[in-house]
Amino acid sequence: MYCVKCGKQTEGDETLCKDCKAAENATVAKSNEPIAQNAPNTKTNANMLCFGRALASAIMGFGVFIISNVLNSGGWRMLLISMIFMIIIDVAAIVMTIIFGSQAIRAYGTFKTDNTNKKPLPAFVLGIIGVILAGIATVMVLIFLMIQLPVAYA
Repeated sequence: MYCVKCGKQTEGDETLCKDCKAAENATVAKSNEPIAQNAPNTKTNANMLCFGRALASAIMGFGVFIISNVLNSGGWRMLLISMIFMIIIDVAAIVMTIIFGSQAIRAYGTFKTDNTNKKPLPAFVLGIIGVILAGIATVMVLIFLMIQLPVAYA
């Protein structure tokens, strides 16, 4: 028979010659070695768990709070189409803020601590800030939709 990789003649009914078999065994042995040097630093990653989402939640929370204040302070003076556009953006941002903030709060509650890792407190605090601001913005949008808008366009 002949080697299926290089075409050399093999001994008996072997599918690989001695050289190709040795190269394949070396590749398999090398791929079974543990890769410890490329492992992520779990200390840093654990302390920063959900921090990006919590920060986004807090920033969007301030944004929706500002948009809601603009709507309540003079929204009835705007064109109807721009007012509808602002309300849609505000509601979408409120939903994303609540989702990101609640994920950060939930990650804090489910995080397992040991002697080297602490719970991700900054993510927890930012998540709470985002959810609170989104709640305030929701109330402000509802006030605008139920009280000010009907009075302004009546």
